Amino acid sequence: MLSIQLQAEPEKIYPSLPGRFQRSDVERVVTACSAALGLSSACLRALLVMVQATRPNDWRDEQRDAVCFMQQVQVAARLGVTPRALRYQEARLERLGLLRRNVAADGSRGRFAGGELIQGISFAPLIEAFPSLLRIVEQLEAAERERQVLRRRVSAARRILSQTLTRLAALNKAVPALTEILETMPRRYDALDGSELGALLQRVDKAAREALRLLEMQQDSSGVPEMSFRPHIQDTTKENPVCSGSSAIERPARKRADDSPIDAAPAGAACCKEKKHGLADRGFKPGYFDTFTPAQLYEAASPDMQMYLDAGRRSDRPLTAHDFIQAAIAILPALGVNASAWDEAADTMGDLPAALCVLVLDANRYRPVNPVWSPGGMLRAMTARARSGGLNLHGSLIALQRRAG
Repeated sequence: MLSIQLQAEPEKIYPSLPGRFQRSDVERVVTACSAALGLSSACLRALLVMVQATRPNDWRDEQRDAVCFMQQVQVAARLGVTPRALRYQEARLERLGLLRRNVAADGSRGRFAGGELIQGISFAPLIEAFPSLLRIVEQLEAAERERQVLRRRVSAARRILSQTLTRLAALNKAVPALTEILETMPRRYDALDGSELGALLQRVDKAAREALRLLEMQQDSSGVPEMSFRPHIQDTTKENPVCSGSSAIERPARKRADDSPIDAAPAGAACCKEKKHGLADRGFKPGYFDTFTPAQLYEAASPDMQMYLDAGRRSDRPLTAHDFIQAAIAILPALGVNASAWDEAADTMGDLPAALCVLVLDANRYRPVNPVWSPGGMLRAMTARARSGGLNLHGSLIALQRRAG
């Protein structure tokens, strides 16, 4: 007698989300890249409502299909649209490869024939596409970080140009072409894409460097010293209780008004001094380029920062404060520093001190003892210390210089 062995039909395997991703991650990712996918707000909302009608565990279970069984009229009522409009949105989502419609001729949905027949909106295609959507989101986030950096570099270059033109005007040197560039720049950059921001940065950066070159020529010919220059010996007797301030570039952004008197020294008590590293006996707070030459700061910087400085500098000109500011902003994404941390630092200290803080924390990532593991956290800590008056940036730069030597 022949015995017939019946083999059990293998269970169907459904796609599932990778790693620890959940249904909520799918909603977040789809929302983030909806514009890149060409999803209208109506289609996105319909997709999210149907996704939320599925069981969360089905998205991670290979034995179950993530299906929305909610009736079409119910989904339409929840969306506040007609069933016809919902059918159009479902068809659009299916063409985009985000779902698969498996419904009866009359549109019925559910489990039939003992659960073997499943009818509804299957999100297996969306689960399969999830890794690709993740990559799209990563690309979008990277592009947005780049736009943030470009916007801040444009703003910094604009401030340098504005300040330099003001100083040229004080020397009776008008530069109409550069003034026109400044006046015709857009007030806000939020609506500009990456290519437009790059072109704007190239234009204003070139204008700022030209203005700085003209200022240097004008000062050389007129015998007027650079604004950040301070003599190494200064009278600090009671008859002259002046605490000299830093240049406009070093002052916080909220204090850098273009219409302020550029040659008025800030008044202060005779006790206003740098406290450490032998600077107190000078009786004034020197600018950073008074204490260190650009070449010394370059040598103290990490190889990464030097690369950014070399990329932006003019080969025929020495490094300027503008170069250090631009390099510091450009290196922020590589350090994992949030753009808001830079904004806070620049508003508190000024562009140049904030840039030198970035130079210090970047270089200290490589020091043998207590290296900096969180550059963003360190920048916020330095900003907080600067706000309370306890930041000794000169001392940090001196330590870097000694280590580099």
